[in-house]
Amino acid sequence: MQSLRELDRLVRESKFKNFAADFYADHPELAVKLAIFDGKKTEAYPGFSEFYAELSTSLDEGEVRRWVRRELRNVVADARGKVFAGSGFFGDFQEDPPLQVAIQRILEARGLSVDAIQEFGEVFSDS
Repeated sequence: MQSLRELDRLVRESKFKNFAADFYADHPELAVKLAIFDGKKTEAYPGFSEFYAELSTSLDEGEVRRWVRRELRNVVADARGKVFAGSGFFGDFQEDPPLQVAIQRILEARGLSVDAIQEFGEVFSDS
């Protein structure tokens, strides 16, 4: 419950949204790349460690990264005039566990492993 309150606070204060907008302004090409795939790596975001420290939050870095990337996908979609598949975390193969299971089952039916596709192998849980 405390995590939800903390997340609500950060969303209300537009912390993720502001970081994403500033990040896109400073690193437009990298922002597009990370919006597509960031490997769940906070170190892929220049300035993330400082941003995280300034939040003084109880949320872990991974959760903050998820929300930053979610907002970054919105910023990038607006800039390019083309939305990403799905809505929020849903439809994002990197963040949507049910989608990961579906992809995994499709690949297995074809005799493949998620590890055959680098991005899938890097981020799917329990693969």
